[in-house]
Amino acid sequence: MTILSSAAISNVEKPVAQRWVNRYFVPVLESFAGRAGDRLQCLHFGALDSLEAEGVREAGHDCRTASWDGWTLDAPSALFDVVFGGGFGRLATDSGTRRRLALELARVTRPSGAVLLTLANSRCFLDLSGNTRILHRMGDRFCLSLEEVRQLFIQPGLFREIQLLSLSGHFGWTQAPGPLRGLRPLLEAYVTWSSDAAHPSRYAGPLNPVMNLWIVR
Repeated sequence: MTILSSAAISNVEKPVAQRWVNRYFVPVLESFAGRAGDRLQCLHFGALDSLEAEGVREAGHDCRTASWDGWTLDAPSALFDVVFGGGFGRLATDSGTRRRLALELARVTRPSGAVLLTLANSRCFLDLSGNTRILHRMGDRFCLSLEEVRQLFIQPGLFREIQLLSLSGHFGWTQAPGPLRGLRPLLEAYVTWSSDAAHPSRYAGPLNPVMNLWIVR
């Protein structure tokens, strides 16, 4: 989940990661995975460091990290309520590796649990997820379309459904270049509009740079 920019997370100070956890991730957990006060088992896969996992633990949930070697995740099976990561596109850039990682995500997620992925949308030329260059060609190998995600996770029967999550509140815009910081309200308004889950065609289309997907086991 990234949830913070995957490519830059190692340079992000801990308070920024904590703010993202409190601002976006914890409300998502409580809305989709359980009631307020529930202690959830979480797994952050492909993390470049432990900042987000630490933030999740400080919010009252258990959270481990797991590395991906191209074949397996170093985590136990069917244990986790929520598995999250923002680097799926960076970690799996070809069809075979993507299928293996999807299988591993299904293995470690308990029944009725979910995976939260932050992905660069291959139908848009702009990326704000940190998986590839900010400006890239459509169909970049680090990006996926919503249809490709369905083919990976739903069609093989690994997961039951995909829920589209709004990007509202996802970005703190603290890493935006100086000239853009004054545009933060406009940027936030735009990504809120482009990622409106009530309009799936807009969400999956060329105007939405990032997809946050809640994929239910």
